[in-house]
Amino acid sequence: MSRFSLSHGIGVVCSLLLWGFLVVGGCGPSSDTQEGNTSQDAGVTDGVSVTPEGTSSTSCVPSKSVWDKTVKDLVAKRCNQCHGENVNYGAPYSLIDYDTLVKGEIGKRQVDRIAARMLKKTMPPQGTPQLPHTELDTLVEWATCGEKHADHSIGFTSTANVFRAPPEPPKSGDFEKVDMLANKFEVGEHILDLYQCFTFEAPNQVDRFIKRIETVVDESRVLHHTVLLRVTNPNTKLEKVFKCRGTPGDTQYMYAWAPGGGAVEFPDGGVRMKPGDRFIVQIHYNNGAGVKNAVDSSGIRIYHGPAKGTEYGMLVPGPHTFSVPPKSDLTVSSSCTMGTKTRILANMPHMHEIGSEFVQKIKRKDGAEEMLILLTGWSFEFQNFYETPMVLEEGDKIVTTCTFKNNLDITVKQGGGTKDEMCFGFLYVTPPPKGTGYCNELGDQLNYKPGKCGVDASSIFVPIGSGKFVLEKAPAFKGGEVPQSKWVVKETTLFMNSNSYGAIELDFKKSHILSKGILSTEGGKLHLDVMSRLALRGPDTLSFDTDSQSSFSGDLKADAKAGTFVLENGCGDFDKSTFQYEVNGNTITIAITPKGKGGLLDIIDTIVMTFEKIDS
Repeated sequence: MSRFSLSHGIGVVCSLLLWGFLVVGGCGPSSDTQEGNTSQDAGVTDGVSVTPEGTSSTSCVPSKSVWDKTVKDLVAKRCNQCHGENVNYGAPYSLIDYDTLVKGEIGKRQVDRIAARMLKKTMPPQGTPQLPHTELDTLVEWATCGEKHADHSIGFTSTANVFRAPPEPPKSGDFEKVDMLANKFEVGEHILDLYQCFTFEAPNQVDRFIKRIETVVDESRVLHHTVLLRVTNPNTKLEKVFKCRGTPGDTQYMYAWAPGGGAVEFPDGGVRMKPGDRFIVQIHYNNGAGVKNAVDSSGIRIYHGPAKGTEYGMLVPGPHTFSVPPKSDLTVSSSCTMGTKTRILANMPHMHEIGSEFVQKIKRKDGAEEMLILLTGWSFEFQNFYETPMVLEEGDKIVTTCTFKNNLDITVKQGGGTKDEMCFGFLYVTPPPKGTGYCNELGDQLNYKPGKCGVDASSIFVPIGSGKFVLEKAPAFKGGEVPQSKWVVKETTLFMNSNSYGAIELDFKKSHILSKGILSTEGGKLHLDVMSRLALRGPDTLSFDTDSQSSFSGDLKADAKAGTFVLENGCGDFDKSTFQYEVNGNTITIAITPKGKGGLLDIIDTIVMTFEKIDS
């Protein structure tokens, strides 16, 4: 077990590395009187290189090069008001001179006190804003020459125990191991936040079960975390080695590790590995210690055996397409309905840096609720697999809820990038889900607000319109004179050219569309503004709901006989496009041909919206 009760987790996607040290107003005498004498600093037992006697177990001299290049300016920026050239507010000394920081007996230097204070969380003092973990960790790494890492678990609670593998791998002759390693990757002296990906192909000639996954640690001074991803699209082109800040597309999580974490091993059976499967090993490097000539061969080790026993797969429930406004809190939620009886083995909750709380509950089909897991005091770097054994029946739901606290001046959107957010649970389940395993049901309510090209809807009752997917070509439309009126969306039909979406076959009988919005054809202008929810359904538990808003307007130039119109001097993405339309009594139908490519747009032929007059 690591030096704290729960093992270190992992920042699966990214971490801030802006650096910060002492908070303005948080460096006065109270800090020193509470925990400030040398003997107390020397008594840190959770990782700093200072013994209780005040001597040192290392000859650590923090990097002068890293200080000159990065740390000096950042410490001056964060700490200058208290610990600048002229100390203020009771600060005991300045922290801007490298020679002064490293001067003296190792274990009693100013730099040693920095590390001890940061590890004990007595600086910044309680009651003042604390540093993001990566800033804290990088500072500790620099001060201890890469030997120590900060504790991720402070303030963190979980209702479930960490899912731990046996200490030793399987020894049966039926099992083989394969290493997917970085192979002497050079990590620069000034690399503070590098995400590097390495692509590998499965070595097996027949189907095998992955029994155990673990991390191979080589250059521990620069290794921050590892992730194993499986490529879900066989047509995706990948380089052997590439930078990957964020989560590469067309991939599925399989395993994650950070210092203090352990292996994942399936008690019976495993995860199927087919011939030709490709994997990505993502490694996060952080050379906060300024280690020179760091060459790393860390990576992932897989133990695989015969395809016998229980087959597991990854189910990924959680909400998509949300955004957190600046300087605000937001709670998002979605559900996942079981299409078949499912057994959960383990669960890795996942958010990014502004996550605060993660909760998953089971809502039985009879209405009863049970807690699956609750995490509070979220740390982006403290992500583990947890023991969450539970059997779900067909019709039961997993409800996933995340709370975010955005103190930034920008909107944080859902996505796989460094500055984005996520709300997922990565669950090992049996039987394995078909396709990607993502599952996201948002319900039957839409919060509609007019977009940038919409009209005022405050006095209009806007009902929810229905919709469907059809695998056929859209009909021709007859045009007609366009009345001056306002309309609400009644029905949306997506005419599709295929039901193959990525690696799955969509079930258009189960899939549906919800729409809410207004069309205005007054004053010679057209304003179309509609919020739509596409509820895609596939085999078993596959559910993917996504919200989008179409908002455009312009001067209406209609050809009543040809059944087409164009917009001029427009707002939105459809300016100067040609649309088909048809007026039929109190309804008007508009056909839109998407211009974009990628994702679902690749299989949508035509979007057809039917609107009904408000004043009919």
